Amino acid sequence: MNISLRYFWYHFKETIYRLCLISGIGFIVGYITATAVSFSGRKEMINTTYFGAGGIIFFSIIFSMIVPIVEFARFRSRRNLDLWFSMPIKRTNLAFAHLANGAIEVVGGMIAMILPVWFVFWVNDAPLGDVFLL
Repeated sequence: MNISLRYFWYHFKETIYRLCLISGIGFIVGYITATAVSFSGRKEMINTTYFGAGGIIFFSIIFSMIVPIVEFARFRSRRNLDLWFSMPIKRTNLAFAHLANGAIEVVGGMIAMILPVWFVFWVNDAPLGDVFLL
């Protein structure tokens, strides 16, 4: 296996707890949004996608800002830079591994937010395409 792929896999395994945390927060936000819709009992509220777009969009923006900051925080001190750049991997591949890992974390959190809302739409016979309008 290529050294870049091995480093990506190592870094992914090292930060799997962060992916679980972001996905858990995303699932909770989606669950709160979904239960707010299901307890309202109004069919017209389910068909309008304005109900929870604020919370989902807010946390998507927060995830998209915080994840890159945390992902590249190791490159801030000279001591860590000496360690990271002494590895036998190109700097572009190192940055790409961190970027890809951050993208996986952000997308995982967004999918975890959409799943409970999609389930509520499915249970209440609302059009599933409306979920993607959020």
